[in-house]
Amino acid sequence: MAKVKNWGVATINKSNEIKIYSLSKPKDLDKSADSLELEDSLEGLMDDALETLENKTVNITRFGEYDEQNLIEESSFYLDLDSQAPPEQFAYIKKGLRVRNENLLSEAPQIGVDQESLTRLDNKDEKIKFLILEVGNQFFLAYINPYSQIIKHKVGISVGKYPTKLAIDYGIVFPNYLSAVLDIETGRLSVISVIDFERMFALKYVRLTRAQDVMDKFRNGTYSLGRDNINIEFGESVQLTDKKYNKSRQITYLSAFNADNAQYATKSIEDAMQHLPQNQRLIIRDNKIKVDNELQFKTFVAILHDSILHRILSDSWETI
Repeated sequence: MAKVKNWGVATINKSNEIKIYSLSKPKDLDKSADSLELEDSLEGLMDDALETLENKTVNITRFGEYDEQNLIEESSFYLDLDSQAPPEQFAYIKKGLRVRNENLLSEAPQIGVDQESLTRLDNKDEKIKFLILEVGNQFFLAYINPYSQIIKHKVGISVGKYPTKLAIDYGIVFPNYLSAVLDIETGRLSVISVIDFERMFALKYVRLTRAQDVMDKFRNGTYSLGRDNINIEFGESVQLTDKKYNKSRQITYLSAFNADNAQYATKSIEDAMQHLPQNQRLIIRDNKIKVDNELQFKTFVAILHDSILHRILSDSWETI
């Protein structure tokens, strides 16, 4: 595999604006011993980041073109960002990743690999979302989990021949898995992990309005479930404004609901419930389902889709 030419991080702010920052070879680098040592260190870190990716040789040529069902079934796909009409919901991704094409990193603003620079970058308005590695004619994109891979003010021990104190003011743990690959020449974005894709591009905020509209229509009776038109009643606390009910998968399932594709029988829903733990089951009484808590809501949004219902029936679905 080719070596890493350049690397950087991407952030997204509350307006879903993607910003790219380069981490390598500061422009003011001189020929001093310290500067050369810094350059060698950065190049070594780039190689380490690539080596950490366990699925870097994944075959992306077999991926099919994007269909909304990919998000429901968590199946890999590709998006042609340079096409004349990419899906509207992904327009901000095209704007963020294709604004400079092959110069995405080389002409990006540069920041230092130091506590001050990275802390300033990762603030309340702007969050680091993924790592970018330029390898050959591709950009490798790897999701960075802000809860487990951004480390701030931690003290512990490092265990080797002798235990030593480990103190980290600010650090980023290299991702273990490649999330997506962007072809520099064609603008094709191949999505390996749908879950990472949703999180790294904050997709739930793009789809939240549609999800709220679907939920409102279930509340007012415009929408019902299945061919027997089962009514849905939500408890007062079940609101998408509550973070328990607006996780990425839940928003994806809810926003992608299509009443024409949800024509399964009541018995199929009842049978599916027998494959779930008791506290996650939905009960149908008088042609009505009441959704009162977080676990029931997870089940409700899942069974909005035939494919997930069938997976529950075949014991091949895990609760989100």
